[in-house]
Amino acid sequence: MGDLSSRLRDAVNPSDLSRIQGVVQMLRAEAERGTVRLRTAHGDMQLGNVFLERATGRVWLLDWEHHGERQVGHDRLVLGLNSRSGGRTGPRLLAFLAGSRAFPFEPFDASRAARRVAAARFLLEELRFHLRESLVGERALPSAGLLRYLRAAPGWAALLGTVA
Repeated sequence: MGDLSSRLRDAVNPSDLSRIQGVVQMLRAEAERGTVRLRTAHGDMQLGNVFLERATGRVWLLDWEHHGERQVGHDRLVLGLNSRSGGRTGPRLLAFLAGSRAFPFEPFDASRAARRVAAARFLLEELRFHLRESLVGERALPSAGLLRYLRAAPGWAALLGTVA
């Protein structure tokens, strides 16, 4: 981890890192509200990991290396917020927080408070995902996804209303 930390410090402006640490603390405080229901999740639910066998109509989920216990609805948030593609997560997060019932958000409690907690937990889970992704391989480097997350996290936290 030390090697990744030094590479991360080289890749990210120190004032941004300090700001991000503050955002993570605020997300943690929000995420700790209420109780968490856990379920086994795929962990990387994106269209690239879904295979449709046209002849039979069977659907296969691929790439289970990130599976594990996550809050109920985690995979729906990965898919619905388009968090793995690197684009348009902010507007989708805003729609989720506003109570969107569109697929895949329909099973979530529609209250803003409950969605803020779910979003905060999700954003912390995303940070964990990107950190683990960056630790893979002999020459651990901050992944493009981690750097994108670090740039976007303050804006997402602001959408949650946890940053003044």
